[in-house]
Amino acid sequence: MGRMSWPALRDDLLYVMVFGPGFGEAVVLRIPGGHWVLIDSCVIADQCPSLQMLDLAGGEWSYALLTHPHFDHIRGFDRILDRHRAGVVGCADPRVVEWREWFDSLDADELLDMGLLEQVMAAIHTRWSGDVATRWLLRRGDSRPVGTANITVLHPDDALASLQPHPGPNRLSAAMLIEWERVRVLLGADVEQAEWDRIAEVYADLGDHHALKVPHHGSRGAIHACYATGSRDRFWIVTPWNRKRGLPRFEENQGVDLLLRSVSRLCLTGLPVAYESQGPVPAQATRAALHAGHAPASPPVPVAGEHTAQPIKFTAESLACHVLVGFDRTGQIQDERYGRGSVVVRE
Repeated sequence: MGRMSWPALRDDLLYVMVFGPGFGEAVVLRIPGGHWVLIDSCVIADQCPSLQMLDLAGGEWSYALLTHPHFDHIRGFDRILDRHRAGVVGCADPRVVEWREWFDSLDADELLDMGLLEQVMAAIHTRWSGDVATRWLLRRGDSRPVGTANITVLHPDDALASLQPHPGPNRLSAAMLIEWERVRVLLGADVEQAEWDRIAEVYADLGDHHALKVPHHGSRGAIHACYATGSRDRFWIVTPWNRKRGLPRFEENQGVDLLLRSVSRLCLTGLPVAYESQGPVPAQATRAALHAGHAPASPPVPVAGEHTAQPIKFTAESLACHVLVGFDRTGQIQDERYGRGSVVVRE
């Protein structure tokens, strides 16, 4: 992959990049001053796109954070840890035995995933035991500086994390808020409605944000008024899940329909189909057309009155299935890019 396929990032912008599918999803933050935060991981065509992004930009991560040890979030995380030995490693739930009990299965693929999970968790524990300064147990209210930005953990709290038996994969998922200058970025991980109820009791202003990684692949069960209420100009990114019926869903009163009641568009890193079936270029579509099974259209002409004066920059570079957005210090979008397979959806 050549650098010429990826225009340089601006030093004065906060960048949010979301990747997936392949297997899983990944979030990459680039904070002005050259600070990188890698959250979860996925593998696309046997490559870890988070590390590809670092290679293209010539950077190194300061924080590597695992929101929860679920199989669509851990693929490639061991590669991220192997890449750099000096950064902070965060994890919401470092237990291993309880996870083995939760996924008590004889399914061959699941047993392989269980082995990968144990490998990733062992790597985290090794890093933590070797240098206490690298350890960050992600718990509600804890905040860390990253350059001139701050990362605050919204979930889980100590009470939930200590429950026995193990409360399950998504209940312990670490939602986070990133703040830089006037910019607020909300990362929903896989947190679902009941846990958003508890988060909202502590944080009353979550609808006031500029960008959101929509929780749990845009499933109906993860949509909550505490973050949904707010400006329709917010930039929301959804990652797909392509197993069973797939997420997000496009019927009325399902995920995409409900989300589009709060924002003017949704940016999907891909459709809920396998990586090999994603489109060859970034595209646009309406919810109804996708529900009817129609293929997305070719890259769109920006709509008059779009919330930013900057044109939507549809590209088809080799880093597939991603959405990128760059904010200036006032919260205005100054850079916006899409990888092949991504889709901008409007009602």
